[in-house]
Amino acid sequence: MSALIRSRASHFPVRPAPALPGWLDFARNRLQAEFAAIEGADLQPNRVQIEVTKRLKPVMWETRAAIAQHFRDTNDGMGCAIGFAAVMDETLKGLHRMASDLAYPSAHQTTGEGMELIALGGYGRGALAPHSDVDLMFLLPYKRSARAEQIVEFILY
Repeated sequence: MSALIRSRASHFPVRPAPALPGWLDFARNRLQAEFAAIEGADLQPNRVQIEVTKRLKPVMWETRAAIAQHFRDTNDGMGCAIGFAAVMDETLKGLHRMASDLAYPSAHQTTGEGMELIALGGYGRGALAPHSDVDLMFLLPYKRSARAEQIVEFILY
């Protein structure tokens, strides 16, 4: 995955990012620690997705609880939505790394394995409500490989 691309329609004004709350650093650090633990666990490729799910579910629930508390404390809905989009960015980048490096490793990536992940909707605009769906589009080459499809499925499921 070369980049996480956010779509921006011209009729949606781009707001300057507010100062991010402390829970965001906590969530990012937890995600990075969990991904690092998975990378260091010497797992069989078929066990990676199970381990990712087991480790990330609690992090996401804790993040949602921290967002809810931040909202109760500050009444800053947009700040919460922007922060949660940043957490989702980190999550998706980590999921792609787990899929491409651990679950479906390849010594030689072909052009059929390239992909771009495009965020759409509210997430694409950089604001994601805590229980909102995450609208994504995977841009794949016309002649894509089975490995590229496996990576997409890993990220989605």
